[in-house]
Amino acid sequence: HAHHCVEQNKGRVPTSHLLHFSHSSLSNPQEDWVAVTEAYWRNPEGPGTSYKYRESHPVTHVSHRDAAEYCKWTGKRLPGEREWEAAARAGQYGPANRTLYVWGEDPTIEASKEHANLWGEGDFPWENRGEDGWRATSPVKSFKPNAYGLYDMTGNVWEWVRGGKHKNRIVRGGSYVDSYDGSFNHAATLGARATLHGTTTTGNVGFRCVKSPQKRVEYHYVY
Repeated sequence: HAHHCVEQNKGRVPTSHLLHFSHSSLSNPQEDWVAVTEAYWRNPEGPGTSYKYRESHPVTHVSHRDAAEYCKWTGKRLPGEREWEAAARAGQYGPANRTLYVWGEDPTIEASKEHANLWGEGDFPWENRGEDGWRATSPVKSFKPNAYGLYDMTGNVWEWVRGGKHKNRIVRGGSYVDSYDGSFNHAATLGARATLHGTTTTGNVGFRCVKSPQKRVEYHYVY
């Protein structure tokens, strides 16, 4: 249940969509996204770029269908939305212990930079200070895991989940261009959620694969 990185996807997940993330949120695609010819998971920023030396980063530029097919090929699947949120909250979902963020309730960059790859406090989109050490995607396990031992449930890249319609597929978790407090783009809370057309591929949307545990059969013998 970790992000699948580019090296693992090599040769398996073709991506035909040419959208490449430019500098803003998922909410205004006409204003905030540009098409870069031949940008796909092997060349995330277009011709002349490469996934090399980023093998431990989340793979990006993968459509919902391609992500689902890759999961299927590995014997796994995309997580359901409720399943994803339960994993993200890591037990913090009751009325007494429900928290706003994966790190708790502290709405400051000092708290978030230890737990999630987010934008920070620079003037968006022109001033990326990289307070958390990264200005784009970061390697998996760069930040502290949640209470279940899961990494990047907030920030780094949005993650496709099962459900939604073809024109409104669901992504969860926020990304490196989102803010901890919602002052621009999405607030990177545990409830962060957006929808995208299923064929969309971008530089800040990825996925993770999950697998249901096998049911344990218990035998009770009567002597």
